[in-house]
Amino acid sequence: MIMNCKFKYLAIFSALLISLNLNSKIMNAQDCTETLQQARNMYTDGEIATIPDLLEACIKNGFTKEEKVQAYKLIIQVYIFEDKIDEAEKTLLKLKKTNPVYQIDYENDGAEFIDLFKQYQTTAFLTVGLFVGLNLPIIQITERFTMGDIKNYNPEYTTSLGSNFQGGLRILYQPYPNVEVQFDPFFMKSSFSYTSQFVSIEDYDLYKLEFIETINLIHFPLSAVYNYPVNNIVPYVSAGFDLALLSSATSKPARNYDVTLTHITGTDIPLKELDHRNTLTKNIIIGLGVKWKRPRFYMFFDLRHHFALDNIVNASNRYSNTEFDYKYHYIDDNLKMYNFMMTLGVAKSFYTHKKK
Repeated sequence: MIMNCKFKYLAIFSALLISLNLNSKIMNAQDCTETLQQARNMYTDGEIATIPDLLEACIKNGFTKEEKVQAYKLIIQVYIFEDKIDEAEKTLLKLKKTNPVYQIDYENDGAEFIDLFKQYQTTAFLTVGLFVGLNLPIIQITERFTMGDIKNYNPEYTTSLGSNFQGGLRILYQPYPNVEVQFDPFFMKSSFSYTSQFVSIEDYDLYKLEFIETINLIHFPLSAVYNYPVNNIVPYVSAGFDLALLSSATSKPARNYDVTLTHITGTDIPLKELDHRNTLTKNIIIGLGVKWKRPRFYMFFDLRHHFALDNIVNASNRYSNTEFDYKYHYIDDNLKMYNFMMTLGVAKSFYTHKKK
């Protein structure tokens, strides 16, 4: 009973402390908002000498990021008026570190502030981010192969967005304004379905061969990106080259007869281990997207298409899989796997600020 009372009093005491701390922060924020307004009034009345000292404490602790930017702007204008250009430039760098993507307000910022701001160039020299998304593989038959009549062989390869996804890392380097070099290694899972009808040689019974092939790849794309900034919204286009490394590939076939209702199935066939899929394939990339820039990070969404340059099928081992050949009466077609991708991510930029 005594222990329960102690815990009860301890909980009440902790709640009081948290409440007092929150109230203190709220009061401090309100005080700093009033201080900023007081400094603005003093500037309007020409009482500018003590404004930097008045704002110093709230800049250290009390202002929101937006209020801190407004305070720095006010101090810069004071230093410019007092002809303290070195101090104005130092304060401008503090403003840019607080909000590297600050956009000039041409109606309210003042000509002297705008002139000083334009003397400095802000560059996101390095950006690192993470992304996830969905992909839609597109299968192109470059040459058909079958154990039956090639004239009557019409396979269908279908795909959907449902179970196909990718995720990875994005690294951007900006050598020139609005131009970036982008490297974004990522893991991608893609799958497609195969369906085709045949006539059995043994009993002339119609049968349907079906399978779903799942391919896991690790991509290493390198692209050039050009940005079109419109305030904090930045549309961009990209183009590049990609190397895709096969991680795994499996197929689960089924041969189903119409008349005899026979169903021939088995375990997953490991196509990578059997060397039926090429380990390394190449792609050309084109894409477009948009960034939404915030003071310390940005979100991005892009659409990208990978144009396949190579067959995914290892043609030299086409006839070496006896399970495919004799159990399912199947031979690989030559296939290229194009891919359309939708990606959503978040990235953080690291900036440099240099005088032009």
